[in-house]
Amino acid sequence: MKIFTHRQSRDQFVGYQGDKGVPHAIVFVHHDLHIEIQIDRKNCRNDIAGIKGVIIESALTTIVDCEDSIAVVDVYDKIQLNRNWLSLMKDNELRLSSRSLLFVRHVGHLLFTDAILNNDNQEIPEGILDALITTLIAVHNLNDRTKDNIKNSHKGSIYIVKPKQHGPGRFYFASM
Repeated sequence: MKIFTHRQSRDQFVGYQGDKGVPHAIVFVHHDLHIEIQIDRKNCRNDIAGIKGVIIESALTTIVDCEDSIAVVDVYDKIQLNRNWLSLMKDNELRLSSRSLLFVRHVGHLLFTDAILNNDNQEIPEGILDALITTLIAVHNLNDRTKDNIKNSHKGSIYIVKPKQHGPGRFYFASM
């Protein structure tokens, strides 16, 4: 039994791993998303092409939530959330991006936190803290110039969700 396949364009072929005649992975691209076909002829003899698996780069998004009512209820939760965000932004393992595009959601403008106190020993706005810390953490991902680093954003952006934008005043404040 012979199977014939073709590509629509030579530009869809990105490369392969292993020997050219007997690769153990072949990578294609379509609409800037990669597809890796993993081949293992020894352990996958039942498949005529020896395909072990297919990894498809996703175009999904995921929100890392800083919201007050569910994900973060105190200073310790806030610290742990920012540690998690940092580990996601500093990920530098060599692989196709098979994870979703990460967004980070801040708390609304009306909440205050005792994580940092101002000069008058008053709590600061938690939305300001979120904006500062999550952006500083995301810069790790943008500035990592190593060839192995997978960027969260292929466009060099940081994606932030600002909730509770009730009225133009809050929108203006958030965008400044």
